[in-house]
Amino acid sequence: GRAGGGGARAAARAARGAVLGGTWTVAWVEGFWRVTAPWLVGLVQGTWTGTIRTATWLRPGAERAGSALWRAHKARLDGLARIGVLEALTVLIVLTGAASALVIQHVEHFRALSPVDEIMHLDATFKAPRAVSAGERVDQEALRAAACRRIDSPYAPPPCQTPELNPRDFPANGFNTAYIHPTGYYRVTHWLADQIAPRWGTDDVDSARLGGVVWLAAGLFLLFLLARRLGAPPEAAVGVALLVAAWPPVWYSSAVVNPDATSLPVGAAVLYSAVAWGRSPFGILVLPLAGLAAVELKLTNILVVGVGCGYLLLSALLRSGSWRERAQRLGGATGAAALLAVPAVLLAAAIARATSERAILPIGVFSTGQYVDELPAGTVLSQWTHFLPPTTLAHAAPFLRGSPETRTFTSTLFALTGGLLVAGLLAALANASRNRETFAVAMPTLVCMVVGGPLYALANFATTHGYFSVSARYGYVLIPCAAAVLAGLVSERRFARGLLVLGLAVSVTGIGMAMAAA
Repeated sequence: GRAGGGGARAAARAARGAVLGGTWTVAWVEGFWRVTAPWLVGLVQGTWTGTIRTATWLRPGAERAGSALWRAHKARLDGLARIGVLEALTVLIVLTGAASALVIQHVEHFRALSPVDEIMHLDATFKAPRAVSAGERVDQEALRAAACRRIDSPYAPPPCQTPELNPRDFPANGFNTAYIHPTGYYRVTHWLADQIAPRWGTDDVDSARLGGVVWLAAGLFLLFLLARRLGAPPEAAVGVALLVAAWPPVWYSSAVVNPDATSLPVGAAVLYSAVAWGRSPFGILVLPLAGLAAVELKLTNILVVGVGCGYLLLSALLRSGSWRERAQRLGGATGAAALLAVPAVLLAAAIARATSERAILPIGVFSTGQYVDELPAGTVLSQWTHFLPPTTLAHAAPFLRGSPETRTFTSTLFALTGGLLVAGLLAALANASRNRETFAVAMPTLVCMVVGGPLYALANFATTHGYFSVSARYGYVLIPCAAAVLAGLVSERRFARGLLVLGLAVSVTGIGMAMAAA
């Protein structure tokens, strides 16, 4: 009984202690709140009042600065200023839809890896933001993708079920040859794949490939704005963009993991920066950024920097006025060209040095057959057609070459689009007196196309003492320049509508062929 009574008294004391402790805690919290609440309320009110007063004080200056910036922006952003924001938004939606349909269908029906070093570019994308080094072998993730998906070439990788894949059984002895490229493309594609995978449930390869939707959509819309800036009617600008989108070189490179996916957006963006901002005070900011971004995504993109510089100089010389006025304009254009070219060249040199520092093994380890003791002039000059818009090319998805009908469509589209782009450049040269803007773009574009191949061969021989036939892919960055010239030459509405119908027909046919692929 005594034990039970003692337990009851202990429980009662504990209950009274808990009540007193709770009461003390509540009292402490209430007191703290009474002291701090006014201070917190005052702090919030003071911060809000200060923010409002600061914004009120800054508003006039901000409005003036914003108004000046918008006037300068609007005066040069013809793609938006002339057609209106609503129409530009409509075109953006249409072109993004076309890019999405083309890339998604390509990714769905082209399961093998591209023979254009896609295994190397996948490995570099998986490892981003870290740069790969020469002598570094491809990791298991990319090897497994090649073993299970296979490669669209006669090469036969080891079976997918192999427990541990040996890099030596893969192309280039398993060495990752993508170390020669800057990391910009791989960083962006890695980030895009990280956003796509959890939302769509795709594997790593498809997630990286679907990032091509962004590259292609951005390139098509920038091409549309560039064409409009050169005087193209909206129908012609949209038609050329759709025609280029379904052109196998662009379609293929946008739907596999490869830095060539940057060619269309970079080419259109850099030339648009030169055309729209070359004579603006804000060009001091826009032009260097355009040149830097171009080279950071792929070194061969520097070709379009040459086109932009050529446009700036030619447009200054072609404008009417006295020789003194032309000399002044030429001086300003030279400064603008330097703003565009110098940062790009310096960054390209820095990337080349960084690549050499990462080259712990010489490239001869990968392909000794490319080394030569001398480079004959005839061999160099024979490269002059390689950067012209291609009319034939081996790389196209199997669903575009799997039957006589699809092969006919592909070969016709290659010849038609490539021929139209070349014809547009030549027509712009012949029509120089009537359309100076397109002439100022066509001339440097054609020069870079003709001399780009030989210059690349010489540069490769000078740096590596090697030679290989220059791929047409290195000149893809010039495609939007030629396409914008073609659209800019169209002045009659019936031709503009015809170009629109052609672009729609080609895009719809390509999507339909992909959907019909087994």
